[in-house]
Amino acid sequence: ASVSGCGSGVLAVAAVKLGAREAWAFDIDPQALTATHDNAAANGVEPTVHGLTFAPHAIAIFGELRSAAQELAIVSSGASS
Repeated sequence: ASVSGCGSGVLAVAAVKLGAREAWAFDIDPQALTATHDNAAANGVEPTVHGLTFAPHAIAIFGELRSAAQELAIVSSGASS
């Protein structure tokens, strides 16, 4: 079966087909996640491939939160200069 849609959806389907118990696909376009769902079904891995859509501004916020968490981890470990 063909696999197309969002890039992380292609990787999620491939990961499950290669043995992962489950995988997540993320995209800002809900239609890309619909394609991911359809491709997961066509490849027999639908129950283990999950999709989640983000608004573009949510991705920026996530990046800021990740950076803050990384800084906190560095300070907590005593590795800061």
